[in-house]
Amino acid sequence: MATDATGSPTPLGIPKFNTSVDAPSGLGSNAQMDSIDTLIAARIGKPSGIATGEVPVWNGTTFVRSSVTNITAATLAPGTNGQFLQTTGGVAVWGPGPTNGAGTQLDYAQVTADVSITHTTEGTADTVVTGNSITYDGTKNKVEFWCPNITSNGIAAAFVLLRDSTVLGQAVSNITATTNGAFKAEVFDTPTAAAHTYAVKAFQSSAGTLTVKAGAGGSGVLLPAFLRVTKA
Repeated sequence: MATDATGSPTPLGIPKFNTSVDAPSGLGSNAQMDSIDTLIAARIGKPSGIATGEVPVWNGTTFVRSSVTNITAATLAPGTNGQFLQTTGGVAVWGPGPTNGAGTQLDYAQVTADVSITHTTEGTADTVVTGNSITYDGTKNKVEFWCPNITSNGIAAAFVLLRDSTVLGQAVSNITATTNGAFKAEVFDTPTAAAHTYAVKAFQSSAGTLTVKAGAGGSGVLLPAFLRVTKA
């Protein structure tokens, strides 16, 4: 009985029987070698430099490291805001996380210094805070603005919420005292499935002194004023 596998090896070099001269027939063993070869060829290649605690992530072309420095915006398909790294069939992929529903934060921007409001019309309103350019998926979002305080000499402050250059509406704080306190405005909006930027501007009802107050937070310091976009 022949004991040497004298046939042509698999592409990965696994020995196979020559069924013409080797006995007993190596057909069954050869099929097993081919299967093993296929499984090995399909294995996940370890990304260069991967460290303990990381996992291979498919970026559409190859497997890369899951560290922050290697997962970039290009890894995410359009409209995948709020997604999380998850494992599917043993492979780490980007997909909807368990909290990818109402309340999931899509964008956040803040200011930590006072903003002086000097203009008196919606068209010339002063910018208070501008969000980031985010690719939205075409479903309803909630856009909210909050500031810790507004000060003036008794004039009203009108806050304008915008998506790109489209005005979503106004929210007015009718100030009757020098210090008005915290102020919040929010609106529901359904943008097209594309990249958009939300912003908040403000103008005063008449010429005067109007300031949207904000700080960096901490003991005795005002909190930041912010713009926040979440899933509705």
